[in-house]
Amino acid sequence: MAEQRNDKPAKPTPPRERGGWLAKIAPGVRNLVAKREAPENLWVKCPDTGEMLYRPDLEAALWVTPSGSHMRIGAGMRLRFTFDDGRYEKIASPIVVDDPLKFPDDKPYPERLKAARKATGEQDSMAIGFGKIKGQDTVVVVQDFAFMGGSLGMGAGETFVKAAQEAVKRKVPFVIFSASGGARMQEAPWP
Repeated sequence: MAEQRNDKPAKPTPPRERGGWLAKIAPGVRNLVAKREAPENLWVKCPDTGEMLYRPDLEAALWVTPSGSHMRIGAGMRLRFTFDDGRYEKIASPIVVDDPLKFPDDKPYPERLKAARKATGEQDSMAIGFGKIKGQDTVVVVQDFAFMGGSLGMGAGETFVKAAQEAVKRKVPFVIFSASGGARMQEAPWP
């Protein structure tokens, strides 16, 4: 097959207008009815079956799918589900140095922390709450896998210690929900 040579750039083809038979009969009808926007995350895919699940139904089932799969949830949601009526006092995590080792990497460690904080709304991979569980005052610490794989760094360690101290100070039980991917290499000392 012979190659065709064309010195002029090809004209882009205009997008095909949709509308069906009604638009052909009465142009402009499409503009009379406002297009409704559906929320972006209205449906969630079941990790076991691949079935699309209606998000409000999944939330009502506490993020357990009809197939019995327990979906991943964040620290805030875990605390709401754990405490009576979803009410609890959030205890602030201690502030620690962001990059104690000045770890060299493709992406600076403080940028990784900033992105994880923005994504989860938490200071580090652990969050503390105080409230009642079946009427019993309790301190709960939750590790969030969405924050850099739930990895343990100085912030997580200090948060754990603060939560344990709060439980001792208040003389209440201490519960931890762990979800760790291990230690954070950016804060580990070199051998």
